[in-house]
Amino acid sequence: MVDGLGLRRAEDIVETALADPVTANLLGVETGLPLLLARRTAWDADANLVEWTESRFRGDRFRYMSRQQLDWSGPGGNAAQPVEKAS
Repeated sequence: MVDGLGLRRAEDIVETALADPVTANLLGVETGLPLLLARRTAWDADANLVEWTESRFRGDRFRYMSRQQLDWSGPGGNAAQPVEKAS
């Protein structure tokens, strides 16, 4: 659950795009410069849209890090247990 929304599924897409005049001005780059465009969409357990973002990043100043934690315990309320290696 994220901020009480019950976030269940999210999709992140990162692709290249060219800076339009407004974006170029905001980022301090030239129009037409390649950028990274990141879009995130997330849904709750009832498939309601709970997040939609679109961000643009300068290609020369970008770092991507992804960290997820899944707390959903699954059907029956039993949290998944780590799988042990067979000896």
